[in-house]
Amino acid sequence: MKSCRWIERVGAYHDGEMSGEIREDFEIHLSDCPCCREELRSLRDLSTSVCEESVGSMPRPLREAILQIPRKQARIDMLPTAKALASVAALLLVISLGFSLKIGDWPLGGNDRWHDSYVVEEWDSEALEEPEAEVTHWVVAGLSEKERR
Repeated sequence: MKSCRWIERVGAYHDGEMSGEIREDFEIHLSDCPCCREELRSLRDLSTSVCEESVGSMPRPLREAILQIPRKQARIDMLPTAKALASVAALLLVISLGFSLKIGDWPLGGNDRWHDSYVVEEWDSEALEEPEAEVTHWVVAGLSEKERR
């Protein structure tokens, strides 16, 4: 019996979603089509029964228990994330500590005798009688060090 091409528009008519001209055309069709009238009556009965049905209130303990579920899950889900972030922070701390000790440039433990002998080899205290000569020596030493690299 539901073979009318307008049957799909009954819901839009019932909900007030049709524009003026289409609504007028549908109302003319509705006066001649028992299938669409029956569908419209069925929708109106359904709407009435839903509106009349009284929904009881939810018991307070049940409501509170339901609302607590997302909070508990959020707290539980944060723990793995916090552990991962703590691990990354510890790794970065170890890496930065390694760079601050200059691993690779100097032997661990800071062999000062080796470092001092390197500096003493380049130091010529007799040539440095005046402050200008000392500055010149440091500039030349710095430039020659850059060329070696």
